Amino acid sequence: MAANVLADSAPFVVTNQNPFVSAHGLGRDLGTQLAEPGQLRWSAAYSVASQFEIADRGAERITIDGESARTELRLFWGVAPGWELGIEVPYMAHDGGFLDDLIIDWHDWFNLPQNGRDLAARDVLRFSYIGPTDALLLNRDVSGLGDVQLFAARQLQTSDHASTVLRAHLKLPTGDADDLLGSGSLDGGVSVHHQRRLNDWLSLGGWLGASYLGDGDILPGRSRSVVAQGGLRTAVMVNDRVTLKVQWDVHSQVYKDTRLQQLNEVAYLLSLGGTLRFNPRHALDIVVVENYPHPQISPDVAFQLHWRWMPD
Repeated sequence: MAANVLADSAPFVVTNQNPFVSAHGLGRDLGTQLAEPGQLRWSAAYSVASQFEIADRGAERITIDGESARTELRLFWGVAPGWELGIEVPYMAHDGGFLDDLIIDWHDWFNLPQNGRDLAARDVLRFSYIGPTDALLLNRDVSGLGDVQLFAARQLQTSDHASTVLRAHLKLPTGDADDLLGSGSLDGGVSVHHQRRLNDWLSLGGWLGASYLGDGDILPGRSRSVVAQGGLRTAVMVNDRVTLKVQWDVHSQVYKDTRLQQLNEVAYLLSLGGTLRFNPRHALDIVVVENYPHPQISPDVAFQLHWRWMPD
């Protein structure tokens, strides 16, 4: 089976699943692979994240206790040489979940801080914020359509060893902001993505971008207009079927006029995992995402399965 080096070195498409952040239209690393003219490629991903954070700062108090899941279907179409359009339809859910016991045991095994998770009620949902002028509470299980995103991409440079792509995204306010399934605003952004193959088994990649957030319905007036983003990744091809990857993504603060680290902190997502290739068209990404080194702003842990189908 011939290996597709470009596809197998593709990035993990991860997001910060802090419920106050994930509702906004931040960009992600979609890599440098584009569909050929007239071809379609698609992917389906399922991510689940668990978070436990309680904090007080002055007149503000926040509780983020629960699990968030995202099911994403993405479709990309090559419309012309070096041009691609795409769409993502997400289905989101917030509930009490099932991961508390696993995470508590994991922290015990490695002598990691529990931050009060082991003393709180297990597998319950409470996302809340109380501030001087506004408040938000979600304490019931919810699910539904999230904010649909549209994509456009332009190949800037390509060769046997390197590829560079300019991407743009537009997020539509299709999700319910009251249930933290969407932000209630029109968001968008641009980013540049680069990938370089160093040899037959090692490749490096990275991206830089900026997202522009509208003033939505989640803590109105608090979201920043511009959020900077970027990341680095490396992929090691073990053989034609297995590629191991490490990825580190970062975004700047999403909210302003708050002292809470859970809202106003630079976020880092450390993704560890790999790609299993079943045949030239089908591959599965298996990913674990950790909140290192700022644990307050992103979930304790997230797990993702991402199925990708690529044309010949």
